[in-house]
Amino acid sequence: IEQVYAAFEPLGLPMDVLSDGIVYGVPSKGNHSLYRQANPALTFVDVNSIDDIPKNIVYNKIVTVCEEAFLDAQIPKLPKQLSEDFEVFKSREIILEVMPKGVHKAEGLKLLSDYLGIDQSQVMAMGDEENDLTMLKWAGLGVAMANGVDKVKAVADAVTTKTNEESGVAEAIHNYILEK
Repeated sequence: IEQVYAAFEPLGLPMDVLSDGIVYGVPSKGNHSLYRQANPALTFVDVNSIDDIPKNIVYNKIVTVCEEAFLDAQIPKLPKQLSEDFEVFKSREIILEVMPKGVHKAEGLKLLSDYLGIDQSQVMAMGDEENDLTMLKWAGLGVAMANGVDKVKAVADAVTTKTNEESGVAEAIHNYILEK
């Protein structure tokens, strides 16, 4: 938490620390987190500083949620060490997530496919945001939605003609599973 805070705070990035559905919101220089609006189903607890976050809990992830233009301007300013020590990626246009190293969607798919006895080549993954990059690269077939960000489309094996709001997932299932 201290390392991420040290990277976010000078840039004015608000910080929310998640632990089992509870979000500990740490204030920042004039920028308020938009996480409550982005994910209202969670329980939010405002704290005065990172020292007020309980120490005896498991932290799931840290996010910064703010206006897209501001976030995109700050991301290149983050220290490179942050990406070396953590998984750092955008999961929506206004959300940057920081996860423990090795915690990403490709690892989840690998664990599930190993458990089910399914070969990686038999896995199709679909996504639209940067947090989907690892699983799209890992899967035997990575499919980006039409509304996917450019980075996702660049690594995908295929791109749907429909967005995820227009049944792009159904299109991918039809074209690459039912028709094959």
